[in-house]
Amino acid sequence: MLLEKQLNGVDWRCAIEELNHQGWTVLPSLFSEAQCHELASLAENEVTVMAGTDDPNTSLCNGWLTHLTRPAEILQRIEEALYSQLYQLANKWNEQFQGSYCFPRKAWELTQECNEWGQHRSLTYLSRYGEGDHELLHQCVKGGQRIFPLQAVVLLSQPGKDFQGGELFVSERIPGLMPKTSVLPMWQGDVAIFAFNKRPILFCQSVLRAIVRYGVQRVQSGERVALNLVFHKGVGQNDITPSPNYYEGASSRFLVRLVEGGKLIK
Repeated sequence: MLLEKQLNGVDWRCAIEELNHQGWTVLPSLFSEAQCHELASLAENEVTVMAGTDDPNTSLCNGWLTHLTRPAEILQRIEEALYSQLYQLANKWNEQFQGSYCFPRKAWELTQECNEWGQHRSLTYLSRYGEGDHELLHQCVKGGQRIFPLQAVVLLSQPGKDFQGGELFVSERIPGLMPKTSVLPMWQGDVAIFAFNKRPILFCQSVLRAIVRYGVQRVQSGERVALNLVFHKGVGQNDITPSPNYYEGASSRFLVRLVEGGKLIK
């Protein structure tokens, strides 16, 4: 995969400015259709998936989530390449919040730090949402001592062809003000990067703390497949299915299923 060439074509200066100004950006056409199919196939190497319940009142989502506990080389390369462009902005935000911690330059160094704090569990996952499936507004913030403030989503299906609906959206709320919700325009192969916990907003020479949550609107038809990249690790080991308590902002219940070769066996 010509990953380095594709990422070198990104206007990172513009992307970072958008992230700093509005809390999100979309990198268009970063992956081809064939590359999207390759990334979607990563689920075939996994042994557990999580399925949301079919009760929209109690479930964070009612699609299928496959946590990628056995990351392929291509996935690690994508995480490294994106992280190397984002860590400086994360440090800038941390400094504006008067934090003393600085994120390291390399994604593997952050993983090493996470491991030192008992954070070994991969939070990166593939999502498959069919008709009626969705994600409620939430935050994936239960990482432990090390939480990277930005997340990336690669859309692996084509809107209008493979599915209808299912738009990714981000909501920001500053205490005392009305929340602001943005729907991120995405096509197959696009990469959305967004703040998913909190971010600083400058207002009248003061730094305000915006609380950020994200979700996926209900899929009207077809199947929406996406790769959700979380750069830090969660507390615990990869042999334990992530608890719904990792997600804040919505009540949730999950069903755990065993798979073999991508096929449900239990």
